[in-house]
Amino acid sequence: MFLAKKIISYLISPMMLILIMGLLGLTLLWFTQRQKTGRVLVTMALVVLGLLSSSPVSRFLLEPLEKMYVPYAVTSRFQPLYVVVLSGGAKADPTLSSVGQINPETLVRLAEGIRIFREHPESKLLVSGGAPFAHVAEAEIMADVAKLLGVSEEAMVLEKHSLDTDDQARIIKKMIGAAPFVLVTSASHLPRSMVLFRKYGLDPVPAPAAQRIRTVPESTAPLLLGMFAPHHLSNVDAALHEYLGMLWARLRQ
Repeated sequence: MFLAKKIISYLISPMMLILIMGLLGLTLLWFTQRQKTGRVLVTMALVVLGLLSSSPVSRFLLEPLEKMYVPYAVTSRFQPLYVVVLSGGAKADPTLSSVGQINPETLVRLAEGIRIFREHPESKLLVSGGAPFAHVAEAEIMADVAKLLGVSEEAMVLEKHSLDTDDQARIIKKMIGAAPFVLVTSASHLPRSMVLFRKYGLDPVPAPAAQRIRTVPESTAPLLLGMFAPHHLSNVDAALHEYLGMLWARLRQ
């Protein structure tokens, strides 16, 4: 099931659909008599690519996810026993340092988790991530980086067996029970994570990290410069992945 979900997710990603549309159009143009259909498909692929690579579409899709929860602020009323950080991807490579083995999004999540952990020194830092396609769990790599950033091994708990977010919620429930905790993950991933953790009877305090959408004063916001850029397409891809994930999670409830 896990592998099937990954394959389907890859095949229906915006970039893959655009590529399929464009290749189909080129095939019709070069190797068949259906020239009009080929031109339509190639044109549609370019138009869709342009739209999804634009800042307005990227912001429209991603901002509602990222603004659903505000950044974590310390209060005297809440004392978590755990600060849980979900992995966003890591791959063991002995030729790289531990920092080089986790992707930038995971690094930002971990940095935010350590910030919150240091505000609650009585808590434990729980890093979560299995090894879907590798022999070293992502949590182990995250723990190595956390140690480099000053977190002691005794202050950490590792969850090393999950394959996806649903797995993480289910396993962490068994590990910590009803203990109060902060849940740290990317801002766009947090809404889906909250749905899945609540499905297992957990009630985490959300802590969004790795925000992609920035709010800037209107007077300094560029109007045309940077309106179309490749990173906007990756933002759209991330947003659609989360919307589909939330739909799947709710259908399985």
